Amino acid sequence: MYQQISDRTQNIEQENNIPDILAATNSDSSNVESIFTNSIATEPQSTLFVPLLGQSNAQHLSIVYDPYQPGSVVNDTSGAIVLDQNLTGLTGSNVVTSDTQETNFAVGGSKVNGNGYYQDDRYVWWYPEQNQPGGALLQAEQGVRQWLVDNQVQPTDEIAIVWSQGESDVGDLSAYNPDSREQYNINISGNPSLGVIQGTDNPDVIVGTLAVDEIVAGGGNDVIIASQGVDTFTGGEGSDIFFYDSLIYPGVAAHHDRIVDFEVGSDRLDISELLIFSGYTGANPVADGYVVVNLLSENSLAIQFDTDGAGEQPGSTLAILENVDPTGFQNDINNQFIFTPTEF
Repeated sequence: MYQQISDRTQNIEQENNIPDILAATNSDSSNVESIFTNSIATEPQSTLFVPLLGQSNAQHLSIVYDPYQPGSVVNDTSGAIVLDQNLTGLTGSNVVTSDTQETNFAVGGSKVNGNGYYQDDRYVWWYPEQNQPGGALLQAEQGVRQWLVDNQVQPTDEIAIVWSQGESDVGDLSAYNPDSREQYNINISGNPSLGVIQGTDNPDVIVGTLAVDEIVAGGGNDVIIASQGVDTFTGGEGSDIFFYDSLIYPGVAAHHDRIVDFEVGSDRLDISELLIFSGYTGANPVADGYVVVNLLSENSLAIQFDTDGAGEQPGSTLAILENVDPTGFQNDINNQFIFTPTEF
């Protein structure tokens, strides 16, 4: 499927008479520098366009995070801006990246394989059984073309279309299936080691593994992305977001995270992708029964997600909040959640 997406995106370069550097690459930020070092000509180019496509991780690259402490400007930046700076130093080119959400062509919550369990075309990149592009890819193609036109692309310019994976498809990986390892170009351990995933005092984006995790974020305004394991989260200081994405949706009944320091009025639970995957189109998930909050003790709450709202299916516990102010949480319940996709 990635090869088909790569072939499709190369058409954008050919239409604009732009030589190819890198078509939709299944990569992450750790190997971007080596890819570009080996791929880009040493002589300076007129302009290097670097649009971002893919899933939630690519979408997050264009989010500009606030300084992590009063008076600090060190972390008032985004992944795309850092990519721009590094590529400028590596290539000597005038680099233009997807440094805003408006020029980011990724789709959070999307699936590469459209023939899976979820069929909303807006969130599909490719239909392998039909060998056809999905709505996400068609929309990205249109957006990239218009972006190049708006930036007055020239025949001497170059383009590097970067693909970044998202949690939605990590569940497709198997430690016992060589085909999945080859498809994603990574090595997967059959017995992942369990340990503490430690954040820093900067704003971090921390992604859980498929195993049972203990994630301890630092002092920044962090985004902690839950995965399939039954995890324990400590947000630490700062305004933290606990993000539940589509990876856990099929197994939400088996989920049961512990958040040991949820701070009312500062921290939030992002369930926007779960609502999308449940087909919810209303305006108040709490009133409509998709989110249920139960008191467990004087300082703990159970957060339940009900995939059909007031329907016949019972809700499932998504997370246990410990050391929390239950009264403050309930009195301002809607502001403890993120219900629609947002720039954190």
